[in-house]
Amino acid sequence: MIDPEPQPRPGLFTNQDAEAWEEQYHLLAYVLRMSPEQIAQIDYGFDPEDPDAWMVFSWAHEIRQTFPVLDIRAMIGRGRR
Repeated sequence: MIDPEPQPRPGLFTNQDAEAWEEQYHLLAYVLRMSPEQIAQIDYGFDPEDPDAWMVFSWAHEIRQTFPVLDIRAMIGRGRR
């Protein structure tokens, strides 16, 4: 049996999905501490062990640029000095 080619979730790149995607992003990035590459692999349905998982690089780069992960503890620490 041949697996279908991985595809992004329906509505991933539309405004209809923006709120849900942001909630998912915050959970994955801040709670589970996943990298943009891991988040992009989830969005496209790739298993991290898949030899083609690297193909999400451009989406991971866009995630990193659009949603930089903030280190709140470091920011608070600098503010107290």
